[in-house]
Formats: sequence, structure tokens, C-alpha cells
Amino acid sequence: MTIAEQLGPVASPDALPVDPRPYDAAGAESAPTRSRRLTTLAVALLALSPFVVAAWSIIRTGFPAGALFGDRALIGISAIDAWRAPVLLGSYSRFYWHHPGPLYSYVLNAWSVVFGDGTVALVLGAVAINATAVVGILVLAYRRGGRPLLMWASVLLTAYLVAIDPVPFDIWNPSVTLVPFVVVLLLAWSVACRDWWAGPWLALVASFAVQTHVGLAPGVGVAVGFGVAVGVVRQRRAADPLADRTGRTIRRAAGASGAIAFVVWLPPLIEQFTTDDGNLSALVRFFSRPGSPHTISEGLTNTGLQATLMLRSLFEPISLREDFHQGLTVAVVVSAVALAAALVAARKVCATDVLVLLALVAVELVTGVYAITRIVDAIQFYLVQWISGVGFVLWLAIGGACIEFAHARWSGVDWWRRCAQAATVVMVAVLCVGALRAFPTDAGRMNRDLNVPDNRELFGYVPSAQLLAATRSNRTVVLRLDSLTAWEVMASDALLLVQHGRHVEVVETPVTRLLFDDALLVRSARRSQILAFRDRPDPHLRGRETLVADQGEWSIVNIEPGS
Repeated sequence: MTIAEQLGPVASPDALPVDPRPYDAAGAESAPTRSRRLTTLAVALLALSPFVVAAWSIIRTGFPAGALFGDRALIGISAIDAWRAPVLLGSYSRFYWHHPGPLYSYVLNAWSVVFGDGTVALVLGAVAINATAVVGILVLAYRRGGRPLLMWASVLLTAYLVAIDPVPFDIWNPSVTLVPFVVVLLLAWSVACRDWWAGPWLALVASFAVQTHVGLAPGVGVAVGFGVAVGVVRQRRAADPLADRTGRTIRRAAGASGAIAFVVWLPPLIEQFTTDDGNLSALVRFFSRPGSPHTISEGLTNTGLQATLMLRSLFEPISLREDFHQGLTVAVVVSAVALAAALVAARKVCATDVLVLLALVAVELVTGVYAITRIVDAIQFYLVQWISGVGFVLWLAIGGACIEFAHARWSGVDWWRRCAQAATVVMVAVLCVGALRAFPTDAGRMNRDLNVPDNRELFGYVPSAQLLAATRSNRTVVLRLDSLTAWEVMASDALLLVQHGRHVEVVETPVTRLLFDDALLVRSARRSQILAFRDRPDPHLRGRETLVADQGEWSIVNIEPGS
């Protein structure tokens, strides 16, 4: 074993046979090396092209005033007010707790510096997060398996984007964490391969995923634990002649990881220790309750559906939101056979890193089955969609095993170079077709789901002209929820007012305390203008109250100060 192998180095930039003369006599890059680099860059750009198309579609089409309703509007308000509030927790849950942390709000707020505070900017921020995650996947694939694995990952990404469309272009917190969860798995794999400086990145991305959507906690927790445990065991078993140097690297990476984790988890810790009943305590109580609401059979079925989603979407018109279980049996059999073949191939050529990734996939699938049995109430797609990311990594590992096997058996054979070149051409062609399929027809569709007639009959359209005419810029307007069912339209109207320079506050009630940040809540507002949200058709106007507008099934009433 070489010293480089003992230190667990980064994979070769190209796992296939490389040109022994990457530079010519004059020191310039040789033609084959230049060609490989250009091919790698082209592949990466093709994989990212759906996000470029999505961004252009969002900018070109735009969003009408008040396009974001309900949960998405609340996310927008938190993002805009992240530093002013400040925001200490994540989005609300219908189970009367919040997702653990506000990192998503601060990330969106940072993107608003580039894109602004408008609705288009908020959605572009979510698209940028997912595009950044795709870059991370490609970088990690290249780091672990060179150009061949990067090309395979790019092809898989286009298939995965087709399967989960339009989730990567959605601002909703369960959606924006799906692709980053794949990054968590690959970072955990890198740590297990003793790539220690992947640790700080793992701490950051894993924290973002769990803080934004706590439903990812089982998958993220298992991935982090697996990566650290396997990495430590492999390091202890390695005969390392540079143990002191490696030890310093491990300590520095661990210190950086701990510092990042402390900083990003500080806001929820502050909330926990400065309130009588902190949010973290509420989460612990909720998830530690005894009982198993769902059976093992349900866990197996839903895990199989999600793990094979990408494969089935190649042959069936299915997606995360429209899956009628088509082709499940065949897909499970194909996946199982491919997994078994990958195990055999990886063991024959001693591809230890690939075996580690396959083991991580197996552990995550078991975790998925157990996590589904613990879901409270109905098994909604957004609660189990993270397992589709495990399915992506499964096929990445299968491809990695094939690449390692072929390289070990045939890399010295003359015809192998020609086969590799032909395979590259085929992969690029497949990637082009896949990228075209992955182009979003409407990148903002999930953010405008309320445009469908039934929903618009219920919620109506935001009366932006009337709201802006009834309020003044840089003045405080207090929103009051007189009808419990009006919270979704009130959230949308609040976002509109904030985006147009109004200082918005919300009268505190049990419902608004759950939905809005504490910094926005006030107990009373007699000295400020109040907009009350009441049921139609009779909003019960009294005294100096005037009707601002009707919105769907509700009315907005203006109450002058002192009324």
C-alpha cells in the first residue's frame, strides 16, 4: 500500500487510462488532456442547464403580486426579515412546533442581496440553492471517481430531475432540501473514505437540511454517524507512516466542523434556553412518543416506491406528486439484481470505497423503512421523498462499481481506450437527451399551484392595489386574524406589504404565534392602523371600520388607530 493510499487521497482526476504526456515539450497542455478537460466542463454545464433554463423562465414569466400563499409566503417573510427580526427557528409545523433552525431564511436573505426582495428573487434563491447542490454532487463525484463517475453522475442527475420535477424549483422547505440531501450522503461517503476536509462541509449541509426540514433527521443523522464511524475505523486500521501529519489534519477538520455546527445551531439554542418551553424540547417530546402508527409493510412499500422513483420515471409518466405505483415490482427486481452485481464486481477488484457507498445505501434504506413506520397521520409524499435521494446514490454506486471493475480488468488493453472514447460519446449524447427532458416546462409551477380555478375560488387574488392604497410606505400596519381560516391569505398579503416597504406587525394569538416570527408579534395595536381578516359575506363593520377588499372567502377590513 502506498503512502497516498494510506492517507485516503482524492481520486485520480481521471479513472480511465490517461495520456502519459499531459504537456508537450513547450510546457503547453497536450491535445488529449485539453480535450478531456473540455469534455468534463461540457458535461458539467449540460447537467446544470435545466437550472439555467429554470432561472430564465422565472425571470421572463415573473410572478403576479401576492403569488406566494400560505407556507411559501411565510418563508418569504422570514427570509426578508431574517436579520431584522432576528429569526431563531425554521418554518412552522401543523403539529405545533417549528422545524429546528432558521438557516434557510438566512441563506435566502443572502441571495436577496443579489436578486432583491421580490417574489421572483425568492424563487430564484431556492433555484440557486439546488443548483449549488448539483455543483456539489458533480464535484464530489469527480473527487471520488474522476471523470467517468462525474459523467455517470451527470446522466443520473438529469433522470433524477425529471423524476422530482418541479420540486427543485420550489421555495417550500421540504422541496428545497431534497437535492442537498444527496450532497449530505456523498459528503458522508467522502468522510468515510478519510477525505477529512469534507467534514466541515458535511456539518454545514447536514445542518441546513435538518434545520429546514426535520423529516430529514433520520437520513441525515445516519449518514453523518456512518461517515464518521467508518472513517475512524478505516483510519485506525491503516498503517500510516505519517500519523502525526494525518492526526493534525483530522483535528483541524474536526475543529472546523465543530465551529461551523456551533455557529449555525446557535439561534435555535438561544431560543431553547431563553423560553419557558423551547422548540427543541417540543421536538424531542414529539418524536420520542411511543407507538408505531404504520406497519413494516407500509414502510417497505413506500421505501421501494421512493428508491425506485428515478428508475421508474424513465419508462413511466410518474413523479413525486403523481405516482400510481407503476412498474414497482420490475423496478425493485432490477435494482436488487444491479445492487448484487455491483457488490460482486466491487469485491472482485477490491473497490473498498464503492463497497462503503453501497453499505451506506443499504443502511439508509433500512432507516427509511423504520422512519416511515414512525410517521404520524397519513404518509404524505413530502415526508418520504428524501428516500428518492438514496435511490439516486444507489445507482451512482452501481455505476461506480462498473467503472472500477472495467478499469481494473481492462485498463491495460489496447482496445479499452477506444471503447472508453466511444462510451464517452454515447454518455454525452444520452446526457443531452436527458438534459432536454429535464428542462422545466414551468419552473414556478409549484409556487403558483393556487392558480388552479378551485383554489382561486377559495383564496381569490391578492388585492394589491387596494392594500397599497390603504397603507403607507414606511408606516406600521398591524394585521389581525379575526377568522382562523384566513391565515393563508393573510400571510400572502403580509408578504406583499413587506415587499412594498410597509412595516408589518401581527396581533399575537395562538395561531399567529405558531406561524410568524416572535419579533413580528404584538399584543395590541390601538395606536396603529389595523387590517383585520374576517369571514365573508358579512364582515360586521363597526364604527370607523371600512372594507378594503374581498379576497376569496374572506374580507379585509381597515380599522383606524384608536377605534
